[in-house]
Formats: sequence, structure tokens, C-alpha cells
Amino acid sequence: MSEPRGPGRHWGVEETRCLVSLWAEGAVQAKLESFRNKEGYALLERGLKEEGYERSSKQIQVKIRDLKVKYRKMKEETRRSGNGRPSSFVFFDDLDAILGTRPATSPASLLE
Repeated sequence: MSEPRGPGRHWGVEETRCLVSLWAEGAVQAKLESFRNKEGYALLERGLKEEGYERSSKQIQVKIRDLKVKYRKMKEETRRSGNGRPSSFVFFDDLDAILGTRPATSPASLLE
């Protein structure tokens, strides 16, 4: 029997991989970085749905927040320890490609 793919359950590795892959797309990143980031989450929701995963925009937003927190924690641990890429976080390289070149704060948000 296959694993249920609807809301209200733990995110599996393949579902998370699909989310990260969609998140890496330039159009999605542009929407998520804008003040209209709801459109970005809607794009991710549709993309996941096309792949057979049912998640709400809110669930996606929470998952992305959690992935960012884990990425930043691993990045800081790696920086402090001087070791290379953390082997315990499967999505580190993918998230580093998405988040690694971004400043910690947006200059535009500092001016407002």
C-alpha cells in the first residue's frame, strides 16, 4: 500500500525534494522575495499538486520556514566547526544554492 499523499501528515523526503526543486525555480523565487509572496506559495501549491502532493499554501510556508531554520543552523554549525558540508541534512546543498548567496537582511527592508 502506498503512503498517503494528502495534508495532515509528515512531509516525506520525496515530497520535500519536490518542494525544494520547485522552490529553486527563478519565477517562484522572484514571487517569494516580493511583497506579493502569496503568489509564490500558490505556485508551489500548484506545482506540488501537479506532482500528486496535496499541501496548502500555509503548510508550504511553514515547511519552507522550517527548512530555512534548519539550513541556517547547519550553515552556522559548519562555519563554527570549520568542517565542510554537513552530511546530516539531505537538502543542505539544494538550499545552499537557493539561500546561500542571499544577505541575512534585505537592504530594502532596512530603509522602510
